[in-house]
Amino acid sequence: MVAWNCYYSQPFIPSCDRPAAYRHRLLLTQLCLSYDGDEQLPQSIEKKALSLASKFDETASFFSMTVNSNMELHRIEDSSMSERNYQICPSILAADFNCLGEQIQILERNQIELLHIDVMDGMFVPSISFGMPLVASIRKESKLFFDVHLMVEEPARYVEEFVKAGADSITVHVEACRDVGATLDKIKSLGVECAISLNPETSAESALPYLSMVDMVLVMSVRPGFGGQKLIPESLDKVAYLAQVRDEQGLDYAIEVDGGVTHDNLDEVVSAGVDIVVAGTAVFRGDIAENVKIMRR
Repeated sequence: MVAWNCYYSQPFIPSCDRPAAYRHRLLLTQLCLSYDGDEQLPQSIEKKALSLASKFDETASFFSMTVNSNMELHRIEDSSMSERNYQICPSILAADFNCLGEQIQILERNQIELLHIDVMDGMFVPSISFGMPLVASIRKESKLFFDVHLMVEEPARYVEEFVKAGADSITVHVEACRDVGATLDKIKSLGVECAISLNPETSAESALPYLSMVDMVLVMSVRPGFGGQKLIPESLDKVAYLAQVRDEQGLDYAIEVDGGVTHDNLDEVVSAGVDIVVAGTAVFRGDIAENVKIMRR
């Protein structure tokens, strides 16, 4: 039995219009080529196998191929070996506001590129958090990609002010907009990325009319408004559905999940098809630098 393994990487760029933070994901692939024979495989077969593997999409990154006596390739995919690359997006809702600037600097020193900013109005969700002044304040000292999540009624009223304050992306809830399409159009007209979010009780199908318009879909895996909750397992079914639709329709939106993600359930979350993991308590409680390292393992 001759076994040949090759590791390679290629950039995964969902859209040329996306900022650098979204373009840094890599497709890391292991190709295992096996042949039930004694002689060395021809180099042409090795090149053909590598060429075939490179054409597969990003949803699977481990490939096993066999070569028969006629030098024909057969692919065997082992889903248990699949890996996905993801980004951590710390949520400042769990930060210590007495030293927020310092904590953001720690994130930057540990190669974090995204920052999740939850804005709550006390109406769409019970809690009240912060608004444009805080975003403008931290924008002065940070080059992170500001992922602003508006948990407010009729967010179209505020999107322009948040863009002026420094938002790079604005997420709105389909449940909070009188006209979701018009709200997304307004966000896009301001030159930033737009995204939609779905509450746990909202079906994934509710996002279908807007998937071609958005850069990202945020799946809430807890009830919005409070930190420290446990992840709702059924939310990962929603993620898997959205990932399937993305592949079937040839779309390029990222999938983000927010709520209850810990180091213990991270593998399950990422395996469902998540690209961006929002983490609050898991990052900010304790040693931030060490927590980031743990979440990346």
